[in-house]
Amino acid sequence: MSEFTVGDWIAVNESVYPECALHKGAHGTLVKADYKDPHDGTAWVVKLLSGIEVTLYEKEMDLIDWNVDKSDRRVSPGEGHDPVNRPSHYRFPNGAEVRDIAEHLPFNRGSAIKYIARAGRKDDELQDLNKALVCIQREIELLEAV
Repeated sequence: MSEFTVGDWIAVNESVYPECALHKGAHGTLVKADYKDPHDGTAWVVKLLSGIEVTLYEKEMDLIDWNVDKSDRRVSPGEGHDPVNRPSHYRFPNGAEVRDIAEHLPFNRGSAIKYIARAGRKDDELQDLNKALVCIQREIELLEAV
């Protein structure tokens, strides 16, 4: 039984195949199980953060444990805009969401990341970047006050 499932985050490790060895250390998400080879096991289609899709065997990938339960946050390809639960301006093409990072940071830092990530995707790009600067400045002021 495979430890991998569609939507998992993986890192590319060593590969004997030159076209995959180029991506060593890259991260991506599993899109689908492609086929099963009797010698090498299951081959998976992986969408790397760079946007490239490659096919890798399980032995060529390491599962990334972010210590976050993402089971309710996986985004199926083509899933539409949900303005409350999964706004598209906070979601990346690979299914990653800003909240997966921001919720593990202090408020000002998480907010800054949120504004940077959505800049140019929701409201005025310059306005969002200025909002991020305000959050960063507030965080600096808090640190300097200690």
